[in-house]
Amino acid sequence: MNSVIFQNCRNGVLVMNEGKVTLEDCDVSSSTVGNGVFVRDGGSASLTQCQMSKNNSSNLCADSGATCYAAHCRFYGARNGPSVLARGRQTSVDLFVLDEFVASLEKDIYMLNRAKVVINEDKCKNRQKWPKLKLNNAFSRKMPSADRR
Repeated sequence: MNSVIFQNCRNGVLVMNEGKVTLEDCDVSSSTVGNGVFVRDGGSASLTQCQMSKNNSSNLCADSGATCYAAHCRFYGARNGPSVLARGRQTSVDLFVLDEFVASLEKDIYMLNRAKVVINEDKCKNRQKWPKLKLNNAFSRKMPSADRR
């Protein structure tokens, strides 16, 4: 609670092997190599009122059967990847996002390999505001390829 996780040399927070973490009112930013919060191998994370920004790979990444729930968090851009990334079967990310962040996140969330992302599912009236969410195809696109030279 009430922590600043700043400029870690890898991931800001790493949860794996069915581990669990709860972050409340935390600032997770500027991880130099990895993700702000990286959950994998059946781990789970619950984030409430956190700020996620400027992490290298992504701000929140779920992989290999992980589950994440983020409520009332403020997401700002990651440096070299999407703000939210879900990848792998049986991987899910549930987001309850403030209205002001949905439009920017709609362009900055990626799902790979049958992962699932749900955003503001319990607020049906809000789904009408974002047609891509209403059609359930907002996040079914591939990650942009890196320009390698």
